Amino acid sequence: MSVFRNGACLKPVVTPAGPLNVCAGFPLELSASIGSGVTYEWTNTTTNSTTTGTHSFSPTVTGNYVVKAVSESGGCSLLSNVVAVTISPGTAADPLPVNNGPTCVGQTMQLSISNNLGAGFTYEWSGPDNYTGTGLTPAPVTNFKLINAGRYYVDVKAASGCVARRESTLVEVIDLPDFKVGFSGSAVICSGDLKQLNVVPNAPGFSYQWYETTNGIVSGAVSATHTIGASGEYYYTATSTNPSCAVVTSAKSQLNVVTLPVPAFSMPATACKGSEVTFTNQSTFDSQGTANYAWTFGDGGVSNLQDPKHIYSNTGSFSVNLIVSYNGNACPVSITKTPLTITDAPTVSITTDLNKFEICPEEQLVLLVSGTFNSYAWSTGASTSTTTIDEAGEYSVTVLAPNGCELKAVRNITALPAAEVTIIATPEIIDEGQSVQLEATGIETFAWTPAETLSDANNIQPHSHAVSFNHLFCYRKRYQQLSCER
Repeated sequence: MSVFRNGACLKPVVTPAGPLNVCAGFPLELSASIGSGVTYEWTNTTTNSTTTGTHSFSPTVTGNYVVKAVSESGGCSLLSNVVAVTISPGTAADPLPVNNGPTCVGQTMQLSISNNLGAGFTYEWSGPDNYTGTGLTPAPVTNFKLINAGRYYVDVKAASGCVARRESTLVEVIDLPDFKVGFSGSAVICSGDLKQLNVVPNAPGFSYQWYETTNGIVSGAVSATHTIGASGEYYYTATSTNPSCAVVTSAKSQLNVVTLPVPAFSMPATACKGSEVTFTNQSTFDSQGTANYAWTFGDGGVSNLQDPKHIYSNTGSFSVNLIVSYNGNACPVSITKTPLTITDAPTVSITTDLNKFEICPEEQLVLLVSGTFNSYAWSTGASTSTTTIDEAGEYSVTVLAPNGCELKAVRNITALPAAEVTIIATPEIIDEGQSVQLEATGIETFAWTPAETLSDANNIQPHSHAVSFNHLFCYRKRYQQLSCER
């Protein structure tokens, strides 16, 4: 069987570390580190007396004190540091320590002894944030902070130097709030309305006075609320019931009385389904406020833009509503226009005069719009129902239909390559007056010239009696694509 022990024994540390000089009857207590399952043996090595007890011990006799921490049935036994204690004769009355608190943050806190015990007694102070001081009125704490609040102790020492008495005084702090002007909604007031201003936060222990920057103090406005109906920059002062606290000035708030907005807008009487409808905002408002817009288009669509655009996906009649307000939905005014009629859009497409959508080199093609419309705007710059082109590319036209719909059609015209034609003459050399057999390949249709010297100008293999000639031929390639070559 194996037995395992905790090899880390507790080595006690005694506080206060000393040396200590206390008067007889002063409640001095030494305290050692606390451990589980540990017993403590306190020894006055000067008198060689030992007392078994707990982690704390109150000496009554002068001497050097140590404590032994014993655990694990004696297997662990370590000694503490030595604390020198001197017990001297002497007593002291209550010095009645006081302070000038509650102290406001940023102000000065002063401790003092209200019951001076007379000659032979001295006073040593300690407190929060490592404060130390001496005398009837120790050094003040300037620029008092929250961390400085708490209990301050004073040790009264007799003429022999022993601590005869310890008393304390509690210093409370007043944390001045960060005051501001509060109100509901936005910083605008609709003409003819009133707005209530509030102290924020409304802390207890303060009185208030309201001001307007231009006009100064507002007579009689001394409560935590103030109702206004005029433009201005408003603030207040907060005075604590504690005279040590400085008067606090709140942040300022600018409020403006504004005229009501006047909503207005224009829209077309009719539009096409699927087309973009533009709404032009013509509203007016007070320049002291910022206008906000809330549109509803009658088909479930909404917008907050000043001049929105909307596409209707169904035909019918729709009521359009606009609400104009200021920030915070202040002073909202509404207008509704009806009806906006949405109709089906007519069909528009681009065709050609030859009913084909390919173009040969050096050829022209006429593009046409199917249907009748009020106006035309071609990508070529033309403004009639037709436009003539001489090269391939993407062409578009925007038209205005009789019902007011603006429509657009696009057509891509592709280029056909130049013909690769081979002409064969059999024989290649003849005498004047003799005939020659001509043959052309790579063509489907053709026209030979000059025709008067040929047996058949439209035959793919005509005979010619000319000794020289020019020819112009055209042909149609496979899949009926038309190409030309000279």
